[in-house]
Amino acid sequence: MNRQLLRINTGAADTSLFTVGFNNSFFIRRPWAILSDKVRARFRKDFQNNVGFGTTYSYQYPKDGVLLEDVYLQMKISAVVGAGVGTYARLCDFIGYAAIKNIRLNYTQNNLMILKPNHYFTKHIRDYNVNNQEIFDSMVKGNLTAAERNTLAASAQYVRIPLKLFWDQLPCHTPVITALAQHLSLDIEFQDKENIIQTDYTLGATATLDQLTFIYDVINFTGEDRDQASVPTFGARGQTFLIEETKSQDAVKIPAGSTEFTHKFTGFTAPFSNIYFLFQKNSDLITPYARKPFEITAADLNLISDYTLKDGELEIQKIQVNRGELQEQWQKRHKISKFRKPLGFLSVTEVADIKNQNLGSLNASNMNDFTFTINFTSALPVDYAISFVFFQHNWLNHQAGEFQRAFNL
Repeated sequence: MNRQLLRINTGAADTSLFTVGFNNSFFIRRPWAILSDKVRARFRKDFQNNVGFGTTYSYQYPKDGVLLEDVYLQMKISAVVGAGVGTYARLCDFIGYAAIKNIRLNYTQNNLMILKPNHYFTKHIRDYNVNNQEIFDSMVKGNLTAAERNTLAASAQYVRIPLKLFWDQLPCHTPVITALAQHLSLDIEFQDKENIIQTDYTLGATATLDQLTFIYDVINFTGEDRDQASVPTFGARGQTFLIEETKSQDAVKIPAGSTEFTHKFTGFTAPFSNIYFLFQKNSDLITPYARKPFEITAADLNLISDYTLKDGELEIQKIQVNRGELQEQWQKRHKISKFRKPLGFLSVTEVADIKNQNLGSLNASNMNDFTFTINFTSALPVDYAISFVFFQHNWLNHQAGEFQRAFNL
């Protein structure tokens, strides 16, 4: 999928949902580009009070520059200490993502984006390629063996995650924060410690979240370029642009003994382009002090013979896992992103057209009737769970100092 140029087809009535003047079939390119000299600056804000696992923390981005660019969250996590009798106490793999329940990006009362651990993990595997994956793995402490994590757990760890908000990898869509009447803010909910620590100690183990550091880059520039970025936001139509966002459905349990699994996708409010899924033992998601949310294995995925996406009775796409089609499709769609984690994947770009009826309101029941079916190579030996992540299109409008999405999740 070309992130710089996407075609979206809408019906005649859909135009009223966005801004006046959109054609039925249109392209969205870069709305502007910075041509003159620009200066980047990096800011860090440290917080130690009222932070901890099992809590929610809110942060408001200051208007320190014209554009808000890359944003990170750094966590200082204490050593992991076991209680009672045991042999190991460590943090989950990909602890930077596992430590978070969800992140919400807000503008006043408007929610602009919701991100969950599965979203982050999927984006991580999808976006980081053979040239930079080791750097970002190290930042989030991912792709480590149990022995390596045991060693790290003996002292404090600094974990940094790129927050990957809606403008990630799209510099032209970076928010013009100086043209906003209010401030962008984050609400971050953290997991409880028993959901991120792995231990065999009889009385469990403990670790503390000691400090949060919000790191963010801003771009400063003046003159015509600044006007080019900010002036359109004050027009009657404002500045509306296409974004990619993620939506997920909670893990669904598949009972032991199953030879087939069928799941209906419902509640879509925007067209989706790609589907990813994590297939893992159910116990790895629900057992306190033994959760393994991102330690998915090829052995588990190889229990799948094939999976199929249908629209009603129409077969859209079928992937035969046991014949190498998954790896082939991954490399075809992800180019230099290596198939290094056994994620299920389907590319269904623009298969879900927006269907707008009933006096201009979007009725989710008018969306296509999607079902997803998995056939297993044999009866499942234990309970499994499947978690879906969808990448879908939405629109953001920045107009007269306000910021809002076209469709809510």
